Amino acid sequence: MLHCQYVDPRPSNASRPRANGLANPRDFKTPVAWFEDVDMPFKIYNKYQGSFFVSEQVQQFPVHSLSF
Repeated sequence: MLHCQYVDPRPSNASRPRANGLANPRDFKTPVAWFEDVDMPFKIYNKYQGSFFVSEQVQQFPVHSLSF
């Protein structure tokens, strides 16, 4: 009589990481950030085909967004 035994290559359930429903307090911390809405002139420096160009702007800042 031939007897074959199946061996599961995966580890048992005891060694697998499991979610326990708990989260670290650091996951809920709010980032600390601030900004200034100042209307002042600024310069944009650009290099195009080996030459530098400077443009002075008086209006709003080109990257005018707030995000985390």
